[in-house]
Amino acid sequence: MNKFEFLHKDSGISSEDLKKTIKNLDGYRERVNTVAESGGYDADEASINLSIDGEISDRVNSLVARLKTDKLLYIIVVGIGGSNLGTKAIYEGVFGQADVYNKIRRPKIIFVDTLNHGLISEVQNIISQIEVPEEIVLNVITKSGTTTESIVNFEIIFESLKKH
Repeated sequence: MNKFEFLHKDSGISSEDLKKTIKNLDGYRERVNTVAESGGYDADEASINLSIDGEISDRVNSLVARLKTDKLLYIIVVGIGGSNLGTKAIYEGVFGQADVYNKIRRPKIIFVDTLNHGLISEVQNIISQIEVPEEIVLNVITKSGTTTESIVNFEIIFESLKKH
């Protein structure tokens, strides 16, 4: 197993507390290792297997190759909570919160989470300006499929896309 050094001198955590915490986590660390070794997706911690799953990687790359064209202007992500917050945090960390106003960099990702009339109106305005279907991708993310906000936002956006 690879070893690493945890430098905590200026963290306010004593060596004793750190050792105690590491010992308390031993059982969970073993569980995570078991999940990683199984390669499946049944456990709550199974997302750790995504980065080494060649089949999923191939499917994602194939989808990206099909959807990411020179015409793609917008990716609309509909989801709430954990379904979109991680992606949104990475996107805003890389491109900034004001990226939507940068007219040069494309495609833009627009995150539609809560029921927000102003945001939905902006998305409908964007949809009304779309010239060809290849300019927009709608990505709906929901774990349960029953989240009210996601269903309502999807229905409104989908109806706008059908009308346009």
